[in-house]
Amino acid sequence: MEGGLWQKRGRGKVARTCSIVRYITDLTNVQTGLQAEVAAGQFTDANTVDHVNTILADLTTALSAGPQPR
Repeated sequence: MEGGLWQKRGRGKVARTCSIVRYITDLTNVQTGLQAEVAAGQFTDANTVDHVNTILADLTTALSAGPQPR
């Protein structure tokens, strides 16, 4: 399957990882990475910190707004 998010898993012995799980994993990895960089003080310019915080808020919204994997 291509495009969009899907939850249908494969039948039988082959179980595909649904795209929602990969989507959530990817967003969580980006969020965790940015949080670590903020905590390490990698962003010193106030404008950059504001942008990063906006991105983190958007990631939180995306992670909580979507359907949860089954």
